[in-house]
Amino acid sequence: MRKNTRRTRIFKVALLSIFLAIEVIVCFVPFLGSIQIGPVVATLAMVPVIIIGCTTGPIAGGILGFFAGLFSFIWWTFVAPADPSSMLFTPWNNFTTDYINYWPIVICFVPRILTGVISGLCVMDLKRFIKSNIVVYAISGVVGSLINTFLVLFGTYFLWGRGYAELCGMEFATLLSVIFTIIGTNGLFEAAVSGILGSAVSKAIDTIKK
Repeated sequence: MRKNTRRTRIFKVALLSIFLAIEVIVCFVPFLGSIQIGPVVATLAMVPVIIIGCTTGPIAGGILGFFAGLFSFIWWTFVAPADPSSMLFTPWNNFTTDYINYWPIVICFVPRILTGVISGLCVMDLKRFIKSNIVVYAISGVVGSLINTFLVLFGTYFLWGRGYAELCGMEFATLLSVIFTIIGTNGLFEAAVSGILGSAVSKAIDTIKK
């Protein structure tokens, strides 16, 4: 029993390490970190987090989610060109120098962490009612992706939406319609991609475990 427990623990650590390396590539190599169909773009940064949450549990999912937030913070602070998007995830950007707001740090980390945690919890709960693991993984992938999208966009809206709208040169009332447009296009596309990739890879990992 102890030997099996030790093997399981080693497997989980190895799996987390592999997907941490994948997360680095996805976050810092833009053309590998997104899928584009026409004007709609799905970022893949949350897919490794979702997979780890589904296959290894909510704690490991939260850990990888933290690193995803850290990599996102580094990217938008030091690497990415200055534009309004950078203000969503870092207070230290080159787009504006006279307005410092620390809510973007919360928005950068908390949704990523909760994406991994909730994906893992969804799998644990859904397996009680659904026998097909691939269906469980697909649903959990969609839920995890939407959690990230909703928390980032509505977190920005409720925590400092007026300041963000002003810096972007738009009316605060317009910001809500922009958010729903993003959810209806990129957000749903990312959720579908996360559900498909997350279920396929998680099912493959199940096979490796056996």
